[in-house]
Amino acid sequence: MVSKATVKGKQALAEKAGVTAKKVIAEMARIGFANMQDYLDLSDPENPTIDLSKITPEQASVIAETRVERKGLQRRVTIKLHDKLNALVNLGKHLGLFNERHKHAGPDGDPINHRNFVEIVFVEPTKRKDEL
Repeated sequence: MVSKATVKGKQALAEKAGVTAKKVIAEMARIGFANMQDYLDLSDPENPTIDLSKITPEQASVIAETRVERKGLQRRVTIKLHDKLNALVNLGKHLGLFNERHKHAGPDGDPINHRNFVEIVFVEPTKRKDEL
């Protein structure tokens, strides 16, 4: 069980850092619904290029990694976005979209009735030969 002091401490840290549920959910949604085409220039479909000049700060926050490699006169730029599936799963869990509990039900969806039975059986002792 978490103590009240621990909960209050965590809340104070979150407030100080400006972390709110609304901000966390918005960030997960940005990552989950990011589209790689927002970062590409497709004016020449045979030679797509990365164009970061027109992205918004929100779109920039979804970029996990940017890499520039040079080989002679060639330059190769790659970008990697944050894990989209992980963000969507966490967002779906938070919103209750996934049923992670298995519901067990009886006939017609009724609750299962659990009964504890204790059976008491009286057994007469066997008689000895000398008692017969």
